[in-house]
Amino acid sequence: MCCALEVRSLKPLIRDFGKGLLNLNMSNEHWDNFEEKHNPGDLIKGVITTHANYGLFVDLGHEPLLGFIPVPNIFDEPVHRYWEHYPPIGRRITARIKGFRRDNNQVYLSIKPSDLQ
Repeated sequence: MCCALEVRSLKPLIRDFGKGLLNLNMSNEHWDNFEEKHNPGDLIKGVITTHANYGLFVDLGHEPLLGFIPVPNIFDEPVHRYWEHYPPIGRRITARIKGFRRDNNQVYLSIKPSDLQ
């Protein structure tokens, strides 16, 4: 056999993912308050909290809400091994709000240089 595959339980991953990346119990009132102050196209400040292979999670200072930056909204040009070029966890950033999805409690953001001009 040329390759071995180690299978591990997803329970730790699911448990850790559920500790705040997405709060599925966020109230409509909280969303209403956030959307009254922020619109798509606005700039917002935050702190990178989590790296994932599909993007970055950002603390926006509006607990329990977190922002999400999908990989296509990080770089202007395609980047080989993009995860090696992520901003470090803890970095303070300015991001552009691209939109909201109440059904999955996400604020979609972009840090592409072209979106921040």
